[in-house]
Amino acid sequence: MARQRQPHDDGTVKLWNVKSGECVNTFDSSNGPVWCAAFSPQSEYLATGSRDGVAQMWDVQKGIQVLHYKNDSTFVWLARHVDSVRSIAWSSSCDKIATAAGDEAFLWSTSLPAQCTTTLMGHTGLVTVVSLSADGRTAFTASEDNTVKGWDAANGMCISRLDNHDDPLRFAAFTPNGHQILTASGSVCKLLDKATAECLRVFAGHADTVNWCEFSSDGAIAVTVTVGCEGRRMFADLHL
Repeated sequence: MARQRQPHDDGTVKLWNVKSGECVNTFDSSNGPVWCAAFSPQSEYLATGSRDGVAQMWDVQKGIQVLHYKNDSTFVWLARHVDSVRSIAWSSSCDKIATAAGDEAFLWSTSLPAQCTTTLMGHTGLVTVVSLSADGRTAFTASEDNTVKGWDAANGMCISRLDNHDDPLRFAAFTPNGHQILTASGSVCKLLDKATAECLRVFAGHADTVNWCEFSSDGAIAVTVTVGCEGRRMFADLHL
């Protein structure tokens, strides 16, 4: 049974059967609007982040909360952030979860007792997206300070910086091979070489701010999304 996530402003996350359109489960975070959600690599668990700064973990099959923050408990997983959780991502090995809140990002161990292992500090604007490399050794952040940064996941040191944008970064996605980054800044998307910071291609065509972008599994097609009248636009044949 295939499932997809659907975050809601009412504090719930719904799982849907893609074929039938049936809602198969609803998770109630009880923490106000849910702003981000991500499946673990094998889709066994779902991590969510809410506007009040709480991140939670759910068992997809059982439909129950696995680990969560409690004010009155010594058992804490993803302790409450000071700012809203804007982005959340898993490592491919499921041993780490990355969260973005305010102008910082955080790496958390999912072992018990779970704890924050690394804090990524250095952006001067809101961090809009965080992701982890396939091997979990590097974290990447995009920010409204117009930069994309790469970080050593072990010590939190900034190891790379891309300053190729004139507008705040709303989103960033990585090609399946991990060598390039597609960024959304203003009404333009740029394909950047992660190692050299070279701009390989510019995709212009939206009339409004691009808020989201993603690659197909083979990296041949990218989709970009705005919330304005332009709606959704697809760019094909990237030849990566």
